[in-house]
Amino acid sequence: MRASDRNRDRTSAALARAAGDGFLSIETLSWRLDAALAARDIASLDDLVADLPWYRRPPAAALRAFWHWLTAPDEPATPLVIPAAAELVVLGRSEDCDVALDDHAISRHHVRLRRTSEGWDILDLGSTNGTWLNGRRITNAIGRPGDVLALADRAFRLPPGRILRGP
Repeated sequence: MRASDRNRDRTSAALARAAGDGFLSIETLSWRLDAALAARDIASLDDLVADLPWYRRPPAAALRAFWHWLTAPDEPATPLVIPAAAELVVLGRSEDCDVALDDHAISRHHVRLRRTSEGWDILDLGSTNGTWLNGRRITNAIGRPGDVLALADRAFRLPPGRILRGP
C-alpha cells in the first residue's frame, strides 16, 4: 500500500519519541527520518520502526506486525536460492527457467523476480495457481528479503536483494 504524508508523519513522530527515550542514537534517527521521507509504501515505513518496542511504534504499524505474526504460515518457508549475480530470474517448472521447480502445481513459467534497491520486483507470468506474497495473492509487487513468496502451495523465503542499510 502506498505511504501517505500522514503515515510518514506518524512514523517520524514515533522515531523522534524513541530517540528521545534513548532507543535510537541521533545518527540512526537522522538516517531513519531520511528513509521515512523517501519511503514509497507502508511496508517500508513499518520496517523503520520494526526494532522498536511495540508500544513505541505507530499504532497501525504495531497492529500490522501483530496481524503478520498471527497469519504467519505454520510450516517454515524454504530459502529461495538464486545465483548471486543474477539480476533477473524466472521461476517455473520448465527446464529453461533460471530456477526450475519440479512441481506440477507450478506453471512452466510461473513468476519473474528482478533485483531492485528495495528488494525484489515480483511479476506473476500468468500462472494457473497464482503467486502469493506474505499470504496475499499478487500479480505484481515488491518483496523484501525474508518475505514469503508462495507459488501454488510451495512457500519460499526471499533472499537479500540490494537493500541499503544505515547505521
